[in-house]
Amino acid sequence: DSLARFRNPRVLDRNDEVFLKSQAEVETVGWLSGAQFTVQALPGRGDDVVGVVAGDAATIAEVVDPWWNEHWVARIPQRVDTVVAALTGTHAQTWTHVGRALAAAADAVAPGGAILLCTELDQPLGPGLKQLAEVEDHAPALDRLRKQRPEDLLEAIELIEARRGARLYLLSRSDPAEIEALGITPVESAADVGRFAARSKSCLVLTDAQYAAAISDEPADRADG
Repeated sequence: DSLARFRNPRVLDRNDEVFLKSQAEVETVGWLSGAQFTVQALPGRGDDVVGVVAGDAATIAEVVDPWWNEHWVARIPQRVDTVVAALTGTHAQTWTHVGRALAAAADAVAPGGAILLCTELDQPLGPGLKQLAEVEDHAPALDRLRKQRPEDLLEAIELIEARRGARLYLLSRSDPAEIEALGITPVESAADVGRFAARSKSCLVLTDAQYAAAISDEPADRADG
């Protein structure tokens, strides 16, 4: 029940009251359970770990947050026509990381642009994504998922949100028919990705996109209009 409660779509917005309350609850539970000392690994490219930090949660945040902004935040002057989001490493090949990559790419792509996901994904669809793949109209299905809150609810939401603003392409090892059912165009080879990107007026490449964040200097009203 607690896991389902935390699968609230509003936790995707870091400024939302639900997200803030959820983080406060996490800190309270950690404090009451005595988990005041934590260890965090700093991710590098692929499956690499480039550092380890330890201490209380507040102290770690003071170290990790600036480090993350320096190494994993891409600042761009304006949104681009094409975003190539790559998942590298063995552990990144999951739908959870695809959802995170889509969220990062969606913040950088111009309205009507394209997001190309480069992966080696071969993971079965979770219950939420499977429901989306079984129907043509995803809007009613998403409404049902918001009530059911399956384990892959947030991935399903990120997929739908990304599709609203961009065309989606996926290079993977998954069944092409299954990918098409999600409203994503399958890509056969990395060479196809390269040719597509080369034809774009502007392109951004996010390596290890599951960790990345893209911040555009372009005003939100202009980007969305």
